[in-house]
Amino acid sequence: IQKTIKRIEGTTRLSTITHQQQIMKRYHTTNALRLNGSKKWTRDKTEEEKLAMKKPRAHETGDAREVAIKTHTKPTMFAVVQIGGKQYRIYEGDVIVTEKLEVDVGQQIQLEKILMVGGPHFTAVGRPLVTPKAKVYATITQQTRAKKNIVFKKKRKKRYQRWNEPRHPITILHIDTIKWQEEQQL
Repeated sequence: IQKTIKRIEGTTRLSTITHQQQIMKRYHTTNALRLNGSKKWTRDKTEEEKLAMKKPRAHETGDAREVAIKTHTKPTMFAVVQIGGKQYRIYEGDVIVTEKLEVDVGQQIQLEKILMVGGPHFTAVGRPLVTPKAKVYATITQQTRAKKNIVFKKKRKKRYQRWNEPRHPITILHIDTIKWQEEQQL
């Protein structure tokens, strides 16, 4: 009788807790379950699981490439070279991807078309090349193919569709040294 009177007067509200919320109240402390935004029950992760999920940093794993990327500072000498119709600004120790060169893997080559060489105190611009005074040596590290490039052709209302994924051959170069021969004054 008292409950019906209080309901009529509006002093108390009826319980609007859903069944899932009741289960969550009951089991949250014991099983560490929680209801996430997508209405799925998930268990809270322990500290060991959180540490296992954490991505290790480069210096922790010893991955040489990531360490080199994070700690590498550019050397002072740079050069602009032309390889396969494209121009690249390179430093010593850089790895560049070029069009296929007909050279064996592991062989060291001298790049011929050097357009510009620079350092902290000078810049030499070639007209068109600075090749006699500058030398750039590179090593072929890999001969491979590039990632797939999707080519999709379609003509509407003609039932014509063509799908092609060509992979172009590429060469990966490691820049060994950049040398600049100063003019000797007499």
